[in-house]
Amino acid sequence: MSDPATPPAPSAPHPAARRKWRFKLIGPLAVLLLAVWFAPAVVAKTALRNRIARSAAGDLNGTLDVGDASLGWFSNVELRGVTLTDPQGRVVAHVPKVTVGRTLVSLIRDPGDLGEIVVTGPVVEVVCERDTSNLETVLQKLLADTSPPSTGPRTPLNLRVAGGTLTVRDTDTGRFSEFREIDATVTVPAARTEPVAVKLTANAPARVDVEASIGEPSRVRVATSGFALEALAPLLRRADPKLGVAGSLTADLTVVVGAGAGSVDGTLGVKGLAVTAPALSGDTLRLASAELPVRASVSGGALRVERAELTCDVGTARL
Repeated sequence: MSDPATPPAPSAPHPAARRKWRFKLIGPLAVLLLAVWFAPAVVAKTALRNRIARSAAGDLNGTLDVGDASLGWFSNVELRGVTLTDPQGRVVAHVPKVTVGRTLVSLIRDPGDLGEIVVTGPVVEVVCERDTSNLETVLQKLLADTSPPSTGPRTPLNLRVAGGTLTVRDTDTGRFSEFREIDATVTVPAARTEPVAVKLTANAPARVDVEASIGEPSRVRVATSGFALEALAPLLRRADPKLGVAGSLTADLTVVVGAGAGSVDGTLGVKGLAVTAPALSGDTLRLASAELPVRASVSGGALRVERAELTCDVGTARL
């Protein structure tokens, strides 16, 4: 005989009721999974891609636009039609394609490793006016950053530029110089004790090769043949607006700079040199050709010149 004060045991949920709740949960869960799956495509094909890009480039004093993008959880990130304009609306850089060699899933799992970033066919136009340029205007926040450098590990970077073009315009003279077929690589290791490696080549209108190792010490090698000195005019006029130079440069020079020491080794040569400057009192210095092999070093404040011999159509001078 059962105790009348004892409540009856609750009955187990009916199997049909359990199935009903499961079906109710399947719908919202499926919608959530579909939303997550298609989220990259939504960002890539809507105005969200520009909002995110501009937020990431917040330190730039300009406007960044991404024309199109391919984003997927398990495919490499690709941006197309990337354009950077200065505050006056002038195009500073246009990049047909940027590819990041990591998937979104791998970037979320390890945001400190961006993989290889390939910039294909960039076109950069630098407009020099008086003592500044549109590129410096766009980068002025970064250039003015006075915060102390970090001592922790860096974010590793492997950047490759293929088939670039650089145009330098001088508003004072209306002239411009164009460098084509530019290829470059920049490798930044995570450890700050390892140097940053930079390699750059340009094939037109003259061959230019630059190799740099930036660390302690830093080493830069520059080699060129037939480089038009007129391309340096906008930079030289910052020292003196009336300074002008023309001719072609041939060089193979290595410069090493370290703590309290440095060295230079190589050869400089010019043809058809013409220099105008206020110090020449209206005259023009002209040399049909000149060559300067040099090897010198500085250590502890002492200068040591092993070789410095200038040979030109005027004569020869040695140190």
